[in-house]
Amino acid sequence: NPESIELMKNHLLNLQYKVKHPFNGAMPGGWGWTSYSGSVPDADDTPGAILALLEMYQGNDDEAKAIIDGCNWLVNLQNSDGGIPTFCKGWGRLPFDQSCADLTGHTLLALISSIDVLGDKISASQKATFKKCIQKAIVYLQKHQHRLGSWMPLWFGNQLTFDKRNPVYGTAKVATYIQDCLKCKWLDYRLRLELQLMLSTAQNYLLDQQNSDGSWGGYKDIEGTIEETSLAICALAKKNKDACLKGFTWLEKEC
Repeated sequence: NPESIELMKNHLLNLQYKVKHPFNGAMPGGWGWTSYSGSVPDADDTPGAILALLEMYQGNDDEAKAIIDGCNWLVNLQNSDGGIPTFCKGWGRLPFDQSCADLTGHTLLALISSIDVLGDKISASQKATFKKCIQKAIVYLQKHQHRLGSWMPLWFGNQLTFDKRNPVYGTAKVATYIQDCLKCKWLDYRLRLELQLMLSTAQNYLLDQQNSDGSWGGYKDIEGTIEETSLAICALAKKNKDACLKGFTWLEKEC
C-alpha cells in the first residue's frame, strides 16, 4: 500500500534527532527506540531506521540526507578499536561505551547498504569516510570472532547458560547482517572474501550448537527458545536446509 509506506517513511524521518540530545549530548542524526520522551539515539535503532528508509527510498533529497546523516552519526560513534558502542564513544569501561559485535554488524550493514543504494548521492569524501569505517568494523569483527566462529552480544544473555552469556544470539545476529552485506554489488573482492570467511565459520558454529530436537538455546544442550531458534534459522537459511527444517518443526510444536 503506497499510502502506508509513505506514512511509515515520514514517521521515521520525523523521529530522527535533528538537534543535540538534551539528556546525553548525542549529536544529531541518530534514532532512538521510541517516539516518547526518555528515548536517546543508539546504534541499534539507528541502523534499523536507515535500513528501513533504504527499503522505502524513492530518490528524494530529504530521504538521502536523512540516511547520510544517520550514517555519519554511526561513523562518529565508532570506537578506536573499530567496534560500535550502544550510545556513546568511549573507553570500554562501561557497558554503554563498550564496542560490541552485534551492533557493529548492524552498523556495517547500514553503511554498506547505503553506499549500494544511494550511489552518487553520497559525496566522494563521505564515501571514503564510510569505507574507512567499514574496514575498521570488519577488522573488529575478525578480531572478536572466537576461533570456533561465535560472537558474544553485549546486552543479551541467557539465564540458563553457565556464564549467563548467549553466543548463539550474537553469532546469529552478526551472521545475518553479513549475509545481507554480501548482497550489495559495490563490495570489492577483498571485502567480500573477508566477510564470507567470517560468515562460513559463524554458520558452522551455529550448526554445531543445534539441539537434537531441532531448537537452539544459548549454547548446545541448553533449552531451546523461539527467539534463538528463529535467529539461527535466519542465519542458516542459505547454508543448510535440513537444519532449518528441523528448526521449523520445533517451532511449529512450540507455537
